[in-house]
Amino acid sequence: MTDSEEWLTCGQVAAHFQVTDRTVRRWIAADPTMRVKRLGPTGRSIRVHRSELDRDRAASSWPTTRRRPSPPPRTDPLVLGRGSSSTHRGRPCLPSSSSPPPGPS
Repeated sequence: MTDSEEWLTCGQVAAHFQVTDRTVRRWIAADPTMRVKRLGPTGRSIRVHRSELDRDRAASSWPTTRRRPSPPPRTDPLVLGRGSSSTHRGRPCLPSSSSPPPGPS
């Protein structure tokens, strides 16, 4: 294996673990012992060593990804009243009358 094949981009690591590129960058920031090398004058291009793919993820060395909890269901009475005969688009409706609206006199 050549030297270039041993170093993977953040996108390649992300594809391997089925996470986003941003998550891999968070892992790198959270773990100073991870084998990475930064390229270019600013160091924004990052390569991760292939051996990191085999690292034990169950240990606390790699943070786990967390999902935000779902918001609680809404209990707004106007939202709950949708579809009933007394509301229209979440707003109370006026009772209908059989007489036509008054016209100009």
